Amino acid sequence: MSFTIRITPELRRQFQAETSDHLNIFEKHLTDIEKNPRNPEPVHAAFRAIHTIKGNSDYLGVADVNLMAHALEDLITELRSGNIAPSDNISAILFRGLDLLRDMNSRITDEHYQETDISEITERIRQIIRSENSNIPENIESIISSSVSEISKQEIRVSVEKIDEFITRISELTVAKNTLNFLIEQGAADVGLLRKTASDISRVANTLQTDVIKLRLVRLDMIFDRLPRIIRELCSRNGKKISLNISECDIEVDRKIIEQLTDPLIHLIRNAADHGIESPDERVRHRKPETGVIEISAYQEGRHAVIAVKDDGKGLDTEKIRQAALQRKLFSESALSEMDDNSLTELIFMPGFSTRSEAGTVSGRGVGLDIVKKNITNIGGTVSVCFESGISTCFTIRVPVSMSLTDVLLAEVCGKKFAFPLLSVVKAFIITESDLRTFKKGKVVIRDDTVIPIRCLADLLGMQKQKKSADSDGSLSVIVITYKEKILGVGVDRILKPDSLVIKPLAKSLIGIREFAGSALLGDGSVILVIDPMGIT
Repeated sequence: MSFTIRITPELRRQFQAETSDHLNIFEKHLTDIEKNPRNPEPVHAAFRAIHTIKGNSDYLGVADVNLMAHALEDLITELRSGNIAPSDNISAILFRGLDLLRDMNSRITDEHYQETDISEITERIRQIIRSENSNIPENIESIISSSVSEISKQEIRVSVEKIDEFITRISELTVAKNTLNFLIEQGAADVGLLRKTASDISRVANTLQTDVIKLRLVRLDMIFDRLPRIIRELCSRNGKKISLNISECDIEVDRKIIEQLTDPLIHLIRNAADHGIESPDERVRHRKPETGVIEISAYQEGRHAVIAVKDDGKGLDTEKIRQAALQRKLFSESALSEMDDNSLTELIFMPGFSTRSEAGTVSGRGVGLDIVKKNITNIGGTVSVCFESGISTCFTIRVPVSMSLTDVLLAEVCGKKFAFPLLSVVKAFIITESDLRTFKKGKVVIRDDTVIPIRCLADLLGMQKQKKSADSDGSLSVIVITYKEKILGVGVDRILKPDSLVIKPLAKSLIGIREFAGSALLGDGSVILVIDPMGIT
């Protein structure tokens, strides 16, 4: 059955935002109830959250939301009174009701709202209250999809004070704009006044830009809040015992980053639970506690957020990786034998790569780390892995805090301009032919007791080099970039200047070109390609 909700769109959006907050609170306390069933406080807090949703849904006039909240409130009431004891079955149906409410809430702003059939779960709740008998399995895919959907649909809330600040800035901008128009109409030759007006416009525009960017920032830990629920379901599927430890995090990142980061992070969690953490019996045999541990930590490093997902499982098996690569004919046996552990672990990010021959119940054959890497790379980030055999594995994700502006260093090659992400630039200098040395059939330069291999960007990109003029001094401008532990001096014709650009993803037809991370528009209207350090090092 579908019908039109008879309230204003603004009230619908307000209800959706408030209900989303209360559902997050409800989920947190359901998790707390599982961890410590004897503590009555989470039960009371969960009751308050679902009671508020039930009350707010009355004026909305949507029966399924109200009835679902009412049924969950009845069940929580039985828990509060002690008539029913917390159990896995009770938790399963409470979480299932939570998922249904999230789905309903995600569609509450639809013009023609489609009701959800909740008769089965409400009947189960009635049975529980009568006989405490229930067994509803959870669907981890629905948990994940609801997490991503809710983040992408969440509204931005702006305080009245912030709106007043915007109005003030716009007023200043209008005054500067009017002054500039007046000067143009009068044909003014007062360069000093023109420069002051241009400076005022630039100052106000930069302030507005900074403030708007801040509006898009959300707390990174909002995607961490769903992870305990996912771990709970994974443990019920694979029979493992896993404790999830999440460090406190107050980092704020761009909402678009959060949306793109959610899937890769959940995939790494699933991989850790399925591939990393051993079964309780196996852990005991290796003199480990029965319960494995997955740790998630995050910190800010300049304009980047760094997230580490670490498990105390068995680590990576480089010999299995080598054999799997050989079996799939990715490299020759001699090439694989020369690879060190770091090079071998990079192979797990190749498309379709897996050391498993049979699919697991949680994460299949382990295929999908290539997608993790691709998604992270698409937002200007990196992912790496390190391990200790038999002890631990740690995946580290590094993503920009904001996708709005990126500091770059502009350079020119063969008459074309390119941008290098400034965070990857170590230094820049000019050398002559006499500074170059030959090492292993390549050119290097020695600076500050460091041997830096030199490659011309024109060669890396397959560009036709221009002939040097007769009066050329034979100098070469070098931009030294770093990626992970690799360092490379990139030769360019000219180093221009630092700049801040809005980086856009490449067009679909160019996505396969690994040397570029995106494109941007310069002040003169021309398009510039942004170099991807990972693609050329």
